[in-house]
Amino acid sequence: MAPNDWESFMASLRQEYLESLDEKIAVVERYEGLDFSLEEISNFFHKLKGSGATYGFNAISEMGETLEDYFKSLLESASDPNLRAKNLDIDELTRATQHLHEARLFLSSIKTFYAKNPLSETFPTAWKSGKNNE
Repeated sequence: MAPNDWESFMASLRQEYLESLDEKIAVVERYEGLDFSLEEISNFFHKLKGSGATYGFNAISEMGETLEDYFKSLLESASDPNLRAKNLDIDELTRATQHLHEARLFLSSIKTFYAKNPLSETFPTAWKSGKNNE
């Protein structure tokens, strides 16, 4: 594949990924209802970490990694491996809700940014919430 063909191919894949952000935002919004297992949400953010990196969206990948680690740590410290988020203690429940709310807003801002700046290579803001609030 010629370099220009490869660049065009990757640009179309990145655009498809950006178009799929609505689905990812909807999943995070559903998680904000706190009716999910910790394993389920950890897996979701693991996939987001990988897909963000694959398509060159490092900010999404960093957010996915931070939140995967956060929810995985809750899962590892839980006595019940099937613990659902709504059964966390009030402090963890508050933190989980805050992280999910900020993740949804962050993904929405990335979608808006790239809609206005489709040729931009990088998103101007890094994910900070999970690292600053734990």
